[in-house]
Amino acid sequence: MIDIEGALGSLPHFEKFCSVAELDALAESLRDDPRFTVEVAGTSEKGAPIYHVHFGQGAVKALFVGFVHCSEPIGGLTVYSLISLLKDGHPALVDANVEWHIVPCIDPDGAVLNEDWSQKPFDLASYMKCFHTQELDDQADMTFPLQHKKLNFDRPTPEALVLKRVIDTVLPDFYYSLHNALAGGAFYFLTHDIGKDRYQEFYSLLEGSNLSLEKNIYHKVVCQEFGDSVLQMPSMSAFYDLYEQAGANPEELITCGESSGGYLARIKPDAQTLIVELPYLYHPLARSEKDTGQSLRQLKLRLDADNKFIATVILEEWDRVKDDLDTESAFYRKASKSILQSRDQLHEGLSASPEKTRDLLYNPAYARTMTESERFTQHTLRFYFLSHVYEFVRLLKISNQTERVRQAIARLDGIFDEVLADLELNIDADRLEIVDCDTLARIQLGTGFITLNALLADRQIRPHVAPASALNSENVQ
Repeated sequence: MIDIEGALGSLPHFEKFCSVAELDALAESLRDDPRFTVEVAGTSEKGAPIYHVHFGQGAVKALFVGFVHCSEPIGGLTVYSLISLLKDGHPALVDANVEWHIVPCIDPDGAVLNEDWSQKPFDLASYMKCFHTQELDDQADMTFPLQHKKLNFDRPTPEALVLKRVIDTVLPDFYYSLHNALAGGAFYFLTHDIGKDRYQEFYSLLEGSNLSLEKNIYHKVVCQEFGDSVLQMPSMSAFYDLYEQAGANPEELITCGESSGGYLARIKPDAQTLIVELPYLYHPLARSEKDTGQSLRQLKLRLDADNKFIATVILEEWDRVKDDLDTESAFYRKASKSILQSRDQLHEGLSASPEKTRDLLYNPAYARTMTESERFTQHTLRFYFLSHVYEFVRLLKISNQTERVRQAIARLDGIFDEVLADLELNIDADRLEIVDCDTLARIQLGTGFITLNALLADRQIRPHVAPASALNSENVQ
């Protein structure tokens, strides 16, 4: 069993999130240490190395993977902390009955494109203007093979292929897919229920940090609840069935494959996958149940209209500058798969939004006033939208600086600056608090240790028996 308190009391101190270069250097520093095995498991699309670090032997095989979403850097703190504890020979981990496997950064190309905000003190403007994440069908974590009814996805990214090989090789008992949220509360996903006592340990890690549990979790529509803000791991198959039951065409709505955790559940059903959606921004309005007296429907419709206006401006500018753009950029791929593909359906709603305009107009669930928490959430969702579509401006800034491109940059930057100022006013941005990196590392790593202890306790009661024949990567599609 892991002495969690002892381990968390020995974590390194962080002033900022870890860069890809720092994580790579840490992995390389282990090559001369005979306790570790360090290999380059593969390379990214642009040729960057993707490391796989292995330490020790044990009854439970654990796999930690950072940057499964390239815009989510808390996992970098977690893997750096874990490797540091192992390197220092901390008895809480070295003496645990665990075989440790760590992929510090599965998407180095994408993570680097976020470093203009992740390596600096946080503010909303720098996040919005320096944010990057791929569309779902270009993400390392969401392009694993998936066959379900009429859906057949088999277009893995180079990074997904590397992660698939690692999973096939390790066949972990515990897989920690390291994610995070931006603002709001914390919530959790698990493949298998580990009991309310363990969840209380999850919650105890939040105490004293200003972080609370997230109650408004969209995934509840398809996920069983194991405990407060603890849900069973979602699957794309479940979302397919939900859309099908609603009368929609799932093949048009689902453009990606299975997640890495969903893939592991298919090849090793008894494996435990954990995701902690942990925010690095705190705001008191995020958990306020005070009624605002304002219409929820009116706010949703206003933000929907404002977002559509920005989308139309981007479409107008695209038509003017499309011959000047850097077509090799990740920002070009993102823009051409997001706003552009919604051109013909924009009147019905943004393609990335699960809520369409008709639903906003007529859904009786919105015929009420909203709480301060709900109002904050609506503006947070808008901020996500702004961050995603600002990638078109990032594309403009690295493209050929023709007069058309310079005019487009000036026009769009003016609009975005105005919208951001309005958003900061509506959420009372002066009350935002940044959760420090040490707290984030302690909570995320500690939650993983709690889950590992549940597995270790189970193995002591019921020893694991290896299957007669194991699946390997060559017979798994």
